[in-house]
Amino acid sequence: NVLTVPEDNFTVPAPGDDWEWLVARSPRVNNYMCQSPKTGARFVMAVTPPIQDVLTTKSIGEILNQLKRQFESMGMEVGEYTQEPSTIPFRNSYRFMASIRKDGKEYRSIGYLAQAGRLYNFQAFVSAADDGEAFKSFVGRFSLIAPAGPVPDYSSAITAVYVLILVVFIGGGGVFNLISGRPKINGGLISVI
Repeated sequence: NVLTVPEDNFTVPAPGDDWEWLVARSPRVNNYMCQSPKTGARFVMAVTPPIQDVLTTKSIGEILNQLKRQFESMGMEVGEYTQEPSTIPFRNSYRFMASIRKDGKEYRSIGYLAQAGRLYNFQAFVSAADDGEAFKSFVGRFSLIAPAGPVPDYSSAITAVYVLILVVFIGGGGVFNLISGRPKINGGLISVI
């Protein structure tokens, strides 16, 4: 019982043969839920379209604040989220947890955030006594179909184009001024006029 989604570049096996997959797609995010009809356990994964942003401690904090506000709007009391770097599902991921109270019952929200050309957000709600190992194992079996490659850094390309423009503009202007007998001072500006 393996879910493979080439358009979101991942594959992940369900925790067991009896687990079911539910899929909800939208332009902003694709949601995948794996649930056990026997136990009622649910593991949720949200995948964004391709992005260039790089996860940082600050951006993780902003995401967790949004999650906290969403849960509070559903009548849940949410404790502070804790976050830490993780190697699950792969290097440069983050793990987060928070205590949640709803209708007098205690739960834990456990999640992982990972980026590989897209943002992959994994979440589970478990009883306060659950150690979260089944969810950790589920996320640990997640894999990319194809390497996402490094997130492009366009700053060096922009700098190179800018330098090329300056060289052509000023150097070309200087050559033009030399040929035409014009002064060489601020050659680029003079050649444009």
